[in-house]
Amino acid sequence: MTGFPSPAQGYEQNTFDFNSLLITHPAATFAMRYEGEALESEHIVRGDMLIVDCSLHPLPGKIAVVVDESDFRCVRLLKDESDAKEFCYVDDSGNVRRMVRLFGIVSAVVRML
Repeated sequence: MTGFPSPAQGYEQNTFDFNSLLITHPAATFAMRYEGEALESEHIVRGDMLIVDCSLHPLPGKIAVVVDESDFRCVRLLKDESDAKEFCYVDDSGNVRRMVRLFGIVSAVVRML
């Protein structure tokens, strides 16, 4: 036999699986489209797809989806200075609000170009 082997030889069976890259806890993970503008400083823009893991615990500095008066809001969590076990966030008006209900933590952002 003459010639060179195909550069793709040995890779025929390996497929690229986005689920294995983006989703750690399938039963607790949701995809949500971001429709706001408040997180542009975090490089999250309108139309981005957020991968939200509801099994992750909140930590200061994490991007989270919270339920605020029956609306979903994507916010950066801050430590509540008045209660070390609680978290707060800055709303669209610049007011600091205590997190009442956490939906999940953003584990990945997918942007379609």
